[in-house]
Amino acid sequence: MGIYVLLSAVALTALLAALNRKLDHNIRLFLRDDLRRQMLTIRDELTHRDVAGSGEFGSRESDSGESDFPVARLWLRHGQTLLHCGSDAGVISTACFQAPAMQLTAAVRRRLIAGAMRDEVHTTWDFLHPATLYAAMRLPGAGADDRFAILAWDAGERLSFSVESRETAVRVALVAWICGTASLAIVVAAIVAPMRRLMTVLRQRDDAAERRDLLIRLGERSDEFGQVARAVAAIDQDRADRLKQARVQEQQMRSSAVQLSAMLQSMAEGVIAVDADERVLFANDVACSMLELDPDNLKGRPIFEVVRNTHFQEVVHEAVSERKPTEMELRVSRNNAVVALSASPISGSGAVLVLADITEMRKLESMRRDFVSGVSHELKTPLTVIKACTETLLDGAVEDTEAARRFLLQIEEQSERLLQLILRMLQLARVESGQRVLEKQPVDLAAGSDQVIHAMQPVAAGKNISLTREGEAELFVLADDQAVQTVLGSLIDNSLKYTPEGGVVRVTVHADESAALVSVIDNGVGIPRQEQQRIFERFYRVERDRNRERGGTGLGLAIVKHLCQAMGADVSLDSAVGKGCTITVRFPFQD
Repeated sequence: MGIYVLLSAVALTALLAALNRKLDHNIRLFLRDDLRRQMLTIRDELTHRDVAGSGEFGSRESDSGESDFPVARLWLRHGQTLLHCGSDAGVISTACFQAPAMQLTAAVRRRLIAGAMRDEVHTTWDFLHPATLYAAMRLPGAGADDRFAILAWDAGERLSFSVESRETAVRVALVAWICGTASLAIVVAAIVAPMRRLMTVLRQRDDAAERRDLLIRLGERSDEFGQVARAVAAIDQDRADRLKQARVQEQQMRSSAVQLSAMLQSMAEGVIAVDADERVLFANDVACSMLELDPDNLKGRPIFEVVRNTHFQEVVHEAVSERKPTEMELRVSRNNAVVALSASPISGSGAVLVLADITEMRKLESMRRDFVSGVSHELKTPLTVIKACTETLLDGAVEDTEAARRFLLQIEEQSERLLQLILRMLQLARVESGQRVLEKQPVDLAAGSDQVIHAMQPVAAGKNISLTREGEAELFVLADDQAVQTVLGSLIDNSLKYTPEGGVVRVTVHADESAALVSVIDNGVGIPRQEQQRIFERFYRVERDRNRERGGTGLGLAIVKHLCQAMGADVSLDSAVGKGCTITVRFPFQD
């Protein structure tokens, strides 16, 4: 309100100043035109009387002091001065000699006469007396010597009337301004104030309670502001309802997203989602672990930057671009894992990649193939011998007592070998499947070694092999006693088989800072370095033909390896061809 009053006052002041200047200018123009017309009237009268050249301009005066010249008398009544001058600005005669004439100095008269030579009637205002107006005119019929009429007019009365007019205009303008200000106050009270309150409501978003109260108060009005307030209140209510609904939907979506993420994270398979540009949108922990990816630097990156495998990228591109589901197997070079990849397009754009680690399955399949092949090969030899001996006996060799005895001994030997092979296979199957439950309890490695050595002494004596034990008198570990017996028995049996007559087999029992160790050392034929990686595989033999002659099944070291793993022990091999072999079982100490 205050700024509007101030602006209107400034505008009124400027308007009054301009109006004052315009009125003063117009009054002065009017007075100059009026004086110019009077001078032309004087010239016409002088022309009819022909007094310009007679020198009688204003020379005769009546007893009352007034000139008998009609025009002069007119001006004398208003207290003015009329001069009759020559071209040299000298005064020839006057119609009245009063105060204004005193201003007509020679310099002023010369300036007025110079102006009259250029114009028909020359008018100008006095610089020292702004209310005095001068007029100069060349008189007609003056002959060779030009004569001029100069009029000095005191326009103070007329100008004072102009001042009164201006004052009246100012008063009228002030009254109009006061009325306008009052009207403005009424308008502000009736319109602007409610409008401001309404604008405050529209701009206010933080304090919902205050906004609602303002809308309720404005809504009680019966004018347009009330209608607008009620409409805004309805919009606010609708917006609040929509916002509440949107929050509920957002919460549901967040809950669904969390549930989906939890489900995908808990899956045993790896899951990767990519968009239409083949950029990673999501990858669960299994996929990151399977492909050795960094989960913190994964989202939004192109798949070709994440997984640098050409076949993987081709499968993703086919699923995203051609919208065709694709499956394949690939080997991850970083960890040598075999992964089954299934890429399926999703609705809209993008694709979902499901990765399953089938390394163990492929390894088991390979082991199964090797096992079947090994079992078939190992069973084939004794069964072939048994069949051949049986056929020979049926063909008549049974009547030859010595030959029949020899064939029957071979059948007994191969049957025993076949039985041992089957028992070893069953034992290995139970260990691998976990059916054999190991009971861990304190076991003395020294005492267990002595028991096995005592049981194997007849075999060592038969081959003239020295079988002894060295090291600690007692050394306890947490293990299964029967499993320890089986491990030591297999290791000592292998050493006796592959050590020539007169050799030495030693069993050492000792401990270091972190584990207890039992080693079986021989000076037998040894194992080539290139064969040492596979020596613990089932049915693997370094020299197959000679091993069969020694009666081995190829399963002893495989059983040793699995029993050690079940007890939490480690088994290692150190050997060289012709220098013997050392196999060490290490039992880590447990807190």
